[in-house]
Amino acid sequence: MFVFFKVIMYHMIVHKRGDSMTEEFTDKLQKLAEGELEEIKISADDFMDFHEAFMNFPQRKRVVGIAGHKGEITYHFER
Repeated sequence: MFVFFKVIMYHMIVHKRGDSMTEEFTDKLQKLAEGELEEIKISADDFMDFHEAFMNFPQRKRVVGIAGHKGEITYHFER
């Protein structure tokens, strides 16, 4: 029973983190589009949270990513 509880708590924490990270990436994408940021760097660990925000971003076709080392991707907004 205790192991089951630990698994449930772990998934709740990870899911909550994902929601807040997605919101953070949505804000960063908006700032990128508005010109407040020149680029966004996304690590491999954060990619799935970023991807959710990216897919829901209305101007995503103008956001261009360049792959770097160790899974890092640098995105910029094409004007």
